Amino acid sequence: MKTIYLVLLIGLMSMGCSAKGSLNYTPPTLSPVSIKAATTKHGVAEVLAATAAYAEDNGYILEPASSAKNSVSFSFGTWEPLEYVDCGIVTSKFTSKYGTKRDLTTPAAARGYQLKYVEDGQIIDENRTHKLLCTVMVTPRHEGGHTAIDINVRYSLEGSIMRKHHRRLGQTWNSRVVFMSRAPSDATPARLQCQAKGTLEKNILAGILAMIPQTKAAAPKKK
Repeated sequence: MKTIYLVLLIGLMSMGCSAKGSLNYTPPTLSPVSIKAATTKHGVAEVLAATAAYAEDNGYILEPASSAKNSVSFSFGTWEPLEYVDCGIVTSKFTSKYGTKRDLTTPAAARGYQLKYVEDGQIIDENRTHKLLCTVMVTPRHEGGHTAIDINVRYSLEGSIMRKHHRRLGQTWNSRVVFMSRAPSDATPARLQCQAKGTLEKNILAGILAMIPQTKAAAPKKK
């Protein structure tokens, strides 16, 4: 009888002292991003020249000109995705068998963070890093007596996930979420859902408009 009681006591103690934890993801609240085409009195050619100058001035990579030559595209990358995109929130909770807590709530697209939680009875340590690749297309077009400037960005959130189980070998894999300025990514159980904030588009537009007077002054004058 004493032996049975001791076994039950040990079992109850081990159950009460096991590690506990969870991992949860909350997608962003999707809302229409207001990215309106700006208008300027300058011509299409002047806008295209200013866009190319803006890209070169910032060290961006100019894409080959399209056959129609009515747009300019350039690309760049950043290790600070949160400046331009919203991909929701990740929350991890962990309590060790000794009662030590380690909880974290962070933007899912943050540059880097560490998660600790319990899954299927296993303690998981997970490191995530993200960078953002942006391909920008600037398209000016005649609209009445003005030129409308439309900016559309293709975003690619590139992630690296390193997951370590305490009783198994670790795993590493890459993730990618692709979306556009006005079209957020689809929600799936296996990856993040992301949308643009509109910050990048507004910054680029302001930069192009500020560059137009400089490129006009530098252009050779017609005789």
